[in-house]
Amino acid sequence: MKILIIQQRYGIGDLIIFLPYIHAISKKFKTKVSLLVKESSKASDLLSNDKNIDEIIILDKDKDGIKGFFKLSNEIKKRNFDKVFIFNSSLRYNLVAKFSGVKSILQYPLFRSKDNLVHSAKIFTENVTGEIVSTEPNLNIKSIDEFDKNIKHVGLGISASGFTKRWDIQNYIKLAQELKKKT
Repeated sequence: MKILIIQQRYGIGDLIIFLPYIHAISKKFKTKVSLLVKESSKASDLLSNDKNIDEIIILDKDKDGIKGFFKLSNEIKKRNFDKVFIFNSSLRYNLVAKFSGVKSILQYPLFRSKDNLVHSAKIFTENVTGEIVSTEPNLNIKSIDEFDKNIKHVGLGISASGFTKRWDIQNYIKLAQELKKKT
């Protein structure tokens, strides 16, 4: 069975929030899944070691408008998916999946107004899987053994959505320089 999950939100944080639900669908159907995501989610980088992910399909900017609609539809059609799970209430993605010939399309109710991101994904996934799904993401990055043990490693989460939440990249650079002085 070939499964496509569409998660079209922008950021890294959004992608990580959806990971438990992506993993739950993969485990329920006992198959790796393909993801259709925006490039800004950095899914190609973050999920390269994820045993539940088969393929990352990037939703390009050139897939907007009617021309982009058919381009995306053809891209999905050539992969011959059996099921599509759409993590939003978009009519556009529903129609793309239908035009692609996918027989089983599951998604949030169409035209639903905005609500709690985590709560909606949890309810949707639990309805699909018939099981309680933890909201705790499991991101499989390099193992500790793959890092140079002679160097102290510090990870900085440098992203947030919305201009009111962002801390300028220069602030992170200064923070890293100050941390380096202390080691």
